[in-house]
Amino acid sequence: MRFILNHIDKADSIGLIHGLRPAELEPDNINLKEYLIYFNHIPEKLVNDSDAVKLAFDVIKLRPDSKVAQITLAKINFRN
Repeated sequence: MRFILNHIDKADSIGLIHGLRPAELEPDNINLKEYLIYFNHIPEKLVNDSDAVKLAFDVIKLRPDSKVAQITLAKINFRN
């Protein structure tokens, strides 16, 4: 599930729901954590800043070069 269907009503919410369960089943899957971070960057902001920061730090621990995590941390720290 790498592409979000933004043109479908509530697609982002559905995408988040479908990303949360696999993340629970595979808590060490960095790709899933990066996927969930996406939901902090959309206008609806379905993942709050606190959760996005936690996910980003989890990703950085195992994948220090993750652009998604780096951008998230920079964006949130800049706002706060």
